[in-house]
Amino acid sequence: MMNNIQKLPIIRKANMHDVKTIYEMLLKLAAYHNEEDKVTSSIEDLIEYGFSVAPQFKCLIAEIDNIAVGMIIFFETYSTWRGKMGIYVQDLYVSDNIRGTGLGEKLLKTAARIGFDHKCNHLRLSVDIGNLVGQKFYKKNGMSWIKSELTYSIQGKDFSTLVGV
Repeated sequence: MMNNIQKLPIIRKANMHDVKTIYEMLLKLAAYHNEEDKVTSSIEDLIEYGFSVAPQFKCLIAEIDNIAVGMIIFFETYSTWRGKMGIYVQDLYVSDNIRGTGLGEKLLKTAARIGFDHKCNHLRLSVDIGNLVGQKFYKKNGMSWIKSELTYSIQGKDFSTLVGV
């Protein structure tokens, strides 16, 4: 389809009409990491939390000839220690046939610029411990592993127990 990439992708803000495409790319991202069983979100969830009156995340879509070939989902955070806003990258996806062309870096830089324009001064993300390609990519883009931190999570029944319900 796009073996000879000569056209530059356009990067644009996602809209409600992109929700199905965003969800499909999320599923492809999960499949890339062999973690399809971990996806419990739905198209309706994306609509509610990303495209409602008070969206909780932002999404950029990369397209070539009106075909989505990548995306980045991120949201603003606040650091009490820095006293500044930042952005957290939740998902970064680039289609298999486009990987290695610099699109991931363009998406990351575009999201960072949006954050910067909203007075953010840092970017954070998590990468799976087994995702060595991703780790190399993030290091290449100036990021470093925060050795003093570990990520913890609670979900499902355990979360309900914590809440007391």
